[in-house]
Amino acid sequence: MPRTNNKLLPMPGEGPEDVALGADGFYYTGLADGSIMRFGEGTQTSPEIVVNTGGRPLGLQFVLVNEAR
Repeated sequence: MPRTNNKLLPMPGEGPEDVALGADGFYYTGLADGSIMRFGEGTQTSPEIVVNTGGRPLGLQFVLVNEAR
């Protein structure tokens, strides 16, 4: 069932390309400056930089370790 309570969360950078839900319950997105940001549901947590890739990440996908083998 699609979620209907979507909210726009401002990011401290330009161009979020993709959003992925991590196993830790946080959402992740990549920005044009190479930053990968992490944030929680709604506005409960402020976006924080997890890593800077040095180049724009164009997509995010999480794979569980057991699925990769």
